[in-house]
Amino acid sequence: MRKIFTLCLVAVAAMFANKVYADNIKGSDNVLTVHVGNSDDKAKIPVSVYLANPTTSITSVEVNLKAPIAPTNFGEYDEDEGDYIFETADKDRFTSSHTATIAAGTKENPDALFISITSSKTTNLKGTEGKVITVFLNGSELAAGTYTIDMVGNLAIWSDKKTTAIYESEDTSDTFTIGEDGKVTAVQGITAEEIAKAKGVFTLDGKKVAAPQKGQIYVVDGKTVKF
Repeated sequence: MRKIFTLCLVAVAAMFANKVYADNIKGSDNVLTVHVGNSDDKAKIPVSVYLANPTTSITSVEVNLKAPIAPTNFGEYDEDEGDYIFETADKDRFTSSHTATIAAGTKENPDALFISITSSKTTNLKGTEGKVITVFLNGSELAAGTYTIDMVGNLAIWSDKKTTAIYESEDTSDTFTIGEDGKVTAVQGITAEEIAKAKGVFTLDGKKVAAPQKGQIYVVDGKTVKF
C-alpha cells in the first residue's frame, strides 16, 4: 500500500508540475464537509465527504478523516485490490481518469485517514454539489456513546494544466451515537441533500441557526454564505 501511495503522490506531483499556482483561496463557495450516516451495524458506519461549490468546477479533492479509533479501522482493506473499500457517490460523477487514493496516516496527519481524488487528465468531477465519496468506519471496538468524526486539511482543487486554484475549507466534523443495540444514529439536523433544498440558515453539518455569527460559513437557502 505504501508503495502504491507513494507512486500516486509522484503521479499527482508530475501532473501539476510547471503550473501557475493561484494563492490558496479561503472562505470561498467551495466547501467540503463530512457527514456520518445511520447504520444498523457499528462495524460498518458510513462516513461521507460532501462538496458544495455552486460556482466552480473541481478537478481534485483532498481530505483527512480523524475517528475516535485508529485510521486503520476505516473500512476493510482489500489485499487483492491493495486498497480500502469505498463507494463513490455517483458513478456518473467520476470520469475514467479519476482515481481515489486512500491511506491510513500521512506524515502531516498520522492519526487520520487520507483521501485524495485526482484526475490524471485534470478532468473536472461531474456536477458541483453533493456527495463525493463514502468510506466505512469499523466501530466494533467502540462502546455505546457519542463520538465525533473530524475532517481536516480539506482542499478542493481546480486545474486546467496551465493554472491551478486551491480552495481551502475550514475543518469540519460530524457527531454520531452508538446505542446499546449497536445501531448508529447520525446527530445532525438534516442531510446535505436536504440542506441544499431547505429554506433558512444552517451550519455546514445541518443544524439550523437562529443567530449567525460573523466570519462563519453557513448554508442560506441552499447556498453557502460567509457572514
